[in-house]
Amino acid sequence: MKNIIAQVLAGNTEAFAYIVNRYEARIYNLALRMLRHRADAQDATQEVFIKVFRQLAHYREEAQFSTWIYRIATNTCLDRIRKQKREQRQVGDGFVFPGSGGETPDCIVENRQLEEMLLEEIRALPDKYRVILLLYHQQGLSYKEIADVLNISVQAVGTRLHRAKALLKKRCKWLWSEEEAEPHDSVCMPGYAKKPDRLY
Repeated sequence: MKNIIAQVLAGNTEAFAYIVNRYEARIYNLALRMLRHRADAQDATQEVFIKVFRQLAHYREEAQFSTWIYRIATNTCLDRIRKQKREQRQVGDGFVFPGSGGETPDCIVENRQLEEMLLEEIRALPDKYRVILLLYHQQGLSYKEIADVLNISVQAVGTRLHRAKALLKKRCKWLWSEEEAEPHDSVCMPGYAKKPDRLY
């Protein structure tokens, strides 16, 4: 990546196209989950890469390049959320929290109606909790990478992630009936023979 950056700074536009092609899908995916609407996510993604191009000369190798881009993307989306405070909109794509390293998620919502209900609960979380869930579960970042992106300590990442999961679980009590010890049939919770103590 160091060589690619050097080429971009020397005026090689094809080298910057390589950066865009490598990270565009991941940045768009993150923006979509944060901003909840495709048009907003597309605009934010474009804005992120404009910022990356303009700020590339200031990149320092103390942080991984991917972490640096995620920081720009996260801050860009948070700025848009704070400025616009738009009404929540439906997201057409399904929402899945993939496990880190490509592992099978503990919770897969198979029924679309339940999926939309879960989406609404995730959207209702405070920004700092929604963002950390996305970075960890959906983007697969490590605690250290998240700490660098959000400019907080690794310990704070663990604490915030724990609180985010607890809050989401509390909001999602509808996943279970009062009488049942197991989740509804339409919610897949592999690995649990009884009511799980975590959502994912």
